[in-house]
Amino acid sequence: MKPTENPQGNLAIGRRSFLSGATALGVGAGLAAHANAADTTVAEKSTIALRDHDLPFIATEETYTTDELIALNAINDDHVEYLRETGLAELGPGRIGDMDQAGINVQILSAHTPGVQDLAGQEGIDFAYRLNKMIATGPMVTYPGRFQAYATLPLQDPEASADELERAVREDGFVGAMTNGFIGKKFLDHPDFEPLLARA
Repeated sequence: MKPTENPQGNLAIGRRSFLSGATALGVGAGLAAHANAADTTVAEKSTIALRDHDLPFIATEETYTTDELIALNAINDDHVEYLRETGLAELGPGRIGDMDQAGINVQILSAHTPGVQDLAGQEGIDFAYRLNKMIATGPMVTYPGRFQAYATLPLQDPEASADELERAVREDGFVGAMTNGFIGKKFLDHPDFEPLLARA
């Protein structure tokens, strides 16, 4: 049996050479169906690999944090230390290097859970805006094409969340928003959030 080389450079045995070799060895035609299916699978993989070789690898829901987010959401000192050690605040060359090493073309950034969604009133609205602008004017500009983002929303205020979602998408080019479980005692399908869902 003569091996052939597929487009990825791996050795593959052609169906005809496999069948002729199997027949010569007395294995018989019972293997023909299996060999045909295997050959088709290899051909499909080769075709898909060739077709999709230049598609970007996009990592979604890639968490980031800031000192302010850590102070808001950490549950204790050990959690603060853990969040700092993870490197989630790194939005520069270190993260880009990790992306390159992993073969990731684009990361879609989102604030670490639960973002600002449990912070009520103007404080939550302002914090969400600051975080979104920090991402839009920071990593998204510094590394064009490498970062996109999900907006952080002040979900305690559904109307303000609708406004911030629209602003972040239209002005800053965000691809959507990230929500994190319950908002107070309500989930996102509660009627109170209809203004946000309608705007989305």
